[in-house]
Amino acid sequence: MSRRALLLPPGGTVAAGAYGSSTAVPVLTVGVDGKIIAASTATISAGVVGTSQQLTAPPTVANWSWTNQGSATATDQTGTIFLQDQLTGTSTISWRILRRALASAPYTYTVGIIPQPCITNYMAVGIGLRDSGTGKLVLMVREHNSNPSIGVVKYTNETTFSAWYSSNPYNFGDGGGIIWFQVSDNSTNRIWRVSLDGVNFLEVLSTTNTDFCTPNQICLVTESRNGAMKAGGLIVSYAVS
Repeated sequence: MSRRALLLPPGGTVAAGAYGSSTAVPVLTVGVDGKIIAASTATISAGVVGTSQQLTAPPTVANWSWTNQGSATATDQTGTIFLQDQLTGTSTISWRILRRALASAPYTYTVGIIPQPCITNYMAVGIGLRDSGTGKLVLMVREHNSNPSIGVVKYTNETTFSAWYSSNPYNFGDGGGIIWFQVSDNSTNRIWRVSLDGVNFLEVLSTTNTDFCTPNQICLVTESRNGAMKAGGLIVSYAVS
């Protein structure tokens, strides 16, 4: 079984009303393991695109560093990164972290991820901020715990839970498309948002920008605390402004 996704080349744009006539665009076929297995084109009929959306290729894996890699893998795939946590066979917390230097505030990071299907509990993928001095993390992840949900959570380090910011994370269905994760620092507040179209964002949380930690790294994260399934996702877009 596989699924097909309409994707643009890195940096490409689909603008509202852009297609006045039928247009051939790239299509990627993605297997159930998240890997791209075929590339082709499809024809979009006039008038089917209603919002503007841009995909920006993430920096290649060589431009990231690991914390607590374990058996996790990250693979460059045609302008994307496939991040996956291998089977752990344990219920122990163990975040797999790709990290790089954080921009100076003010900044906004917007990351588009196609998560692995949530089939069982404790499969998670998302983004985070990390303080390299203390190891503290603040993460916004799509995690399965009875239901797929989006929430912001604090960790003392990659293996030690601190607290959820909210005891009731947003339920977020497993639709199989891109989830857009966004974190901003306006030099006063740290703001976490999420979107399904990459244009209209829902604010999940706002705190002071030094709450819990003072980060200096941006992270891509995944975790699988269930020995039955691999977790992760395809990072299809990564933009900094």
